[in-house]
Amino acid sequence: MVIAIERRNLRDFDWLLAFVAIGIVAFGAIQIRNAQPTQNFWIKQLIGLGIALIAMLVVAFTDYRKLLNIAPAFYIFGLLLLVAVLIPGIGLKINGHRSWIRVPGLGQFQPSEFVKVTTAMMLARYFGKHRQTALTLTEAIVGGIILGLPIALVLLEHDVGSVITYLPILLIVLFLSAMRMRLVVAALLLSVVVIPAAYWVE
Repeated sequence: MVIAIERRNLRDFDWLLAFVAIGIVAFGAIQIRNAQPTQNFWIKQLIGLGIALIAMLVVAFTDYRKLLNIAPAFYIFGLLLLVAVLIPGIGLKINGHRSWIRVPGLGQFQPSEFVKVTTAMMLARYFGKHRQTALTLTEAIVGGIILGLPIALVLLEHDVGSVITYLPILLIVLFLSAMRMRLVVAALLLSVVVIPAAYWVE
């Protein structure tokens, strides 16, 4: 894997996975066009696909360690977006959720989806150190804070659906970081409390 990263060889790229993902998005665009032929939603879908392809190639042929080095900048930028979406006049309220920002020429953009990536990057940077011992409670708490900040801001948007999708990110990272079993149990119990509480807040 390290050799493949260093060489950036096209033969090492997972073309099958890329084509499957492109095919799924293209199929979705066709279905959107069939469902609403008089609207331009399917065109926006294809524009989004084009932007995603560029981002995919940039990330695929960039050393992931360089991306993790600037993870804090991405993380802070994502938090600023979540704050901006709460400001009336900047954030759009759709279906009772103030979780969208209008991007001229492209339509609406949901920062909470972007912040999932930046949060995962920040957690990977923090927990990605070589370790000889199990994860400590302090490290787990810091990881919880890293995840808790965007979750708190998303809760203010009343977007509980997005909050639920954030929780597995931390659980997976903690598991891969050799967390003690009692902390695993504590994290699961916390999830049982947080999810119903999030619905109550909404």
